[in-house]
Amino acid sequence: MKKLSLFLLALLVASCATVYTPEYGKLFTKEEANTLYGKPIESIAMDAKTFRSVLAETKNILMYAIVDGEIILAGEGRKVLYPVGKSIPEKTVLYVASKKVVQELIDKIGATENAQIFIERRSSVISISYENYTLEQGTPCPPNC
Repeated sequence: MKKLSLFLLALLVASCATVYTPEYGKLFTKEEANTLYGKPIESIAMDAKTFRSVLAETKNILMYAIVDGEIILAGEGRKVLYPVGKSIPEKTVLYVASKKVVQELIDKIGATENAQIFIERRSSVISISYENYTLEQGTPCPPNC
């Protein structure tokens, strides 16, 4: 009985020790995103294969921005992954999305050849779009890095 009680206690502690990782970002239809956040002011295309390879370099999040007309993609710790060798000032605002949510958008591409995703600037946010889907509700970094 004592061994069973210890086992159950250990199981309870282990199940409560799961680390909670917040999810940033949400997928919308392009029509919903346009209604909620306004139409894109600037839209820059990126090859989906390149985007996938950059996403594979991150563990839990993807940070993204448009700086001087150029797409910036970064991983944990604001480490710039695309373009390679690019550095950005600490004050540059990047938007943070959970890798899981970004992957949901990428999964919609499937095996489509020559697919492109778009990083888009809207009036107050930066979004990632593919065909009829748009990832929104990324959190700005800073302050939430």
